[in-house]
Amino acid sequence: MDRNIILDYINNAKKNIITFYHIMLGNAYEASIINPLIDKYIDIRYYNNTLRKEKNTIKLLDLELKPILNELIENNPNKTELIKNIYALFSYVLYLDDVVSLNNTAMLINTLLSDEVITLKYDDNIYDTLYEFIGNIENKKEDFNRLFETSLFELNEHRIRVNLYEVTIENHSRIPKIYSDYAIDKAFNSGVVNEDKYYILYTLLSYEILRCAIDSDFSHKYIVELPASLYDKTKKIQRILDIIDNKLIKPRIIFKVTYKDYVENKDMVNNFIKEGYRFALELDDNFDNNLESLVIFSYVFVFDYLDCYDMIMDSRKNINTKIISL
Repeated sequence: MDRNIILDYINNAKKNIITFYHIMLGNAYEASIINPLIDKYIDIRYYNNTLRKEKNTIKLLDLELKPILNELIENNPNKTELIKNIYALFSYVLYLDDVVSLNNTAMLINTLLSDEVITLKYDDNIYDTLYEFIGNIENKKEDFNRLFETSLFELNEHRIRVNLYEVTIENHSRIPKIYSDYAIDKAFNSGVVNEDKYYILYTLLSYEILRCAIDSDFSHKYIVELPASLYDKTKKIQRILDIIDNKLIKPRIIFKVTYKDYVENKDMVNNFIKEGYRFALELDDNFDNNLESLVIFSYVFVFDYLDCYDMIMDSRKNINTKIISL
């Protein structure tokens, strides 16, 4: 796998749209006109980069793309017909990119080629070209999804509050019965094996976030552990960070760190936060009551048995972060 296979998927989706326009427009293809629409589409479709509250994805895309359409027409009045054709073709991009379910490729192509709103002229091979192109897209999607099919590992989600979940990974590997449950658990949850399981966790969770985005669901955020043993392993921790280093995954995966581990690795964690990675702090008996140090964390977990509990809860309105009582 590529180190950031989710970003790879999104980039490939963008390439598919560009190829579709090359097929439909031929020599009339103009990147300067098409790219602003495609870039905005990707920004909305995969990153939910909008201030609008519209829940219907098709309506949202239309609201976001229409101003760009109007600006393109205003700046290129002699190309109005071409620009309108480009915009009309976006109705069919939605099928290629799973915004709308594609149930029948032949029917979609026939509808496209007979669409009276679109005034393009096509060559005699256009139907076969589109059929092969769409088939290749669907096959690649299936290949991609198969990369994440596994019966060996399962993600467990524990709801903390609305749209916030703590995620762990469960191992279903078959291990000889000669080993006790204790031995199996110890082998899976300690040392190098434990570190590697988190690589699998972050990869599978990234895929889950992508699937939600494809379904236009950007509401969930996920708390995951970042093992303390990784902090002194620069290459290994960078490999893990690279998995989620894109605009879709990065804001939705939050690494949990204990206060003790944070103090011991403060410079590293602070640098990760400056780079846009999100962290949740789990307070422990080592907490020095410095409330100002909490504001850089997306969430702060505090147990009711800690000496600092009452102080934290009494001050929560003045702490510029989300406090979660446990």
